[in-house]
Amino acid sequence: MLDEAAADAVIRRTLGHADAPERAAANVGSDLSPAAHRDTRTQLIAEPGPYEPELVEALYECLGPRSRGSARWTPSTRGLSAVLRLVAAGDRDDARLRAG
Repeated sequence: MLDEAAADAVIRRTLGHADAPERAAANVGSDLSPAAHRDTRTQLIAEPGPYEPELVEALYECLGPRSRGSARWTPSTRGLSAVLRLVAAGDRDDARLRAG
């Protein structure tokens, strides 16, 4: 069991890693579905470990709205408008639709 200071250090290190600007590309597409968000964020949470899978899941669940990449998935607000623009333009390229 971690004391409060050690737990805080783990959370800060994990968020510092997962939300670092150089990991922005890893987050692309994580707002498309709850499953995509969980997959992306748990992978990023696990990287600064090594953490047991149970700890990764617990960190994902407890981070909540404090993190820019919160555990509470919300769809991209720009996604629908981007898709509508591409469809209106006749663009059916799946890669561009995913990039939003």
